Amino acid sequence: TGKVAYIWQMVPHDGGDFATFATTVKATYLFINLDSERKYKFRVAIVTKDGQGPWSTVITLMIL
Repeated sequence: TGKVAYIWQMVPHDGGDFATFATTVKATYLFINLDSERKYKFRVAIVTKDGQGPWSTVITLMIL
């Protein structure tokens, strides 16, 4: 197995384009400074030596 990176993206649920917030070598990322009582959409892609894979299924979460 080779090295893997993860590209983390987010966008407010009410519109806009996905923006990259981080590229990490760990399969976790903590998004901070999100507005309470607002929905956001998140997705992640894996990058290997062969290039970027497809984006994950988009999930929508309400920040409390």
